[in-house]
Amino acid sequence: MIEFGELPEGWILTSLGDDEPASVLLERIRTERAQLDTKTKTAKKSPSPASGDRRKKAKPQDAEPVQLELGLE
Repeated sequence: MIEFGELPEGWILTSLGDDEPASVLLERIRTERAQLDTKTKTAKKSPSPASGDRRKKAKPQDAEPVQLELGLE
C-alpha cells in the first residue's frame, strides 16, 4: 500500500471501502472544536490562583547586592 506522503504530486488516491464520507469527518471536527471552545471558555472564567497573583515578590531581608567581575577591560 502506498502512503500519502509517498505519492507524486497530483496523484489521486482511490477510496478504500472503510473510508468515512467527508461530511461525517467535517461534522466530527465541528463537534470536537465546539467541545474545545467550551473547555477554554470555562478555563478563562476561572483563573488559577497563580495567574491571579501579580504582586511583586519581596526580596529576602538578608540579601546583599553582589558585584561581578567580568574581566572585559
